[in-house]
Amino acid sequence: MKLSELENNLNFKFPKKWHEIYNTGAMEWLELDRDSYTKDEFKAVMKKYINDPKQFLMFDCDIEPIAFEEISSRTEDLKEWIRWKCEDENVRLKDGVKLFPFAQTGGGDLYCFLYEDDTENAKVVCYYHDDYDTPEIYAESFDEFLYVALLEAASYAAEEGEDFIGSESFKNHLNYLTDEYKALIEGKAIEELANDYENLFFNPANIWISNT
Repeated sequence: MKLSELENNLNFKFPKKWHEIYNTGAMEWLELDRDSYTKDEFKAVMKKYINDPKQFLMFDCDIEPIAFEEISSRTEDLKEWIRWKCEDENVRLKDGVKLFPFAQTGGGDLYCFLYEDDTENAKVVCYYHDDYDTPEIYAESFDEFLYVALLEAASYAAEEGEDFIGSESFKNHLNYLTDEYKALIEGKAIEELANDYENLFFNPANIWISNT
C-alpha cells in the first residue's frame, strides 16, 4: 500500500516531515503486503530491509512503525480503547481532538499523532492499551519525536555496549532532524545521549472532558 492510498483510506494527512522521509524511499518496508508473499518469502524480504540502514526506524528501540496495511485495523483498535474509557469513566474526547496511530511498542501500546483543532501541527502521544491512564505526550512535534527516538535507541545501544553512533543508520536518521535537534545530539558520547533520554519527562495529554 502506498502512502497516498493510506491517507485516502483514513482521510488523514501525515506530517510534512513524514512525507519527506517517505519520498527518500526509507519507508519501503512499511508498504509491504504480507499476503502477497509466502511465509518464507516474507522473511527473506524483511531480512533485506532489516539489514538496510537507510530504512526508517529499523534499529533497536521500543518504537515499531506500523505497516501501512495494518494502520486501519490498529486505528479501529484505538477507537475501541477510547470507547471503553468513555463508557467506563463517563468522559469523551475534547472537541477537535483526533488521534491517528503510526507506530507501536513491543507491548502493543500505540504511538499516535494528536491533532487538536487544526491539521498542521501534530503532537505525538503514547496511548496505553492496558489501562485508562491519560496518554503521555511523547513529543510536541514529529521533529521532536525523531529526536527522542534517536535518544531511546542510543539508550538501548548503551546498555548493550553497541556503537550506535558510528552506525550508518544513526547517521541517516540524524539527517532527518532539524538543526535545533541535531545540535542536541552531535558531538555527544552515547552515554550522554542515554542520560539525556533517561532525564526526559513525558507530560499527560489534556484530551478528555467529563460528560457530567
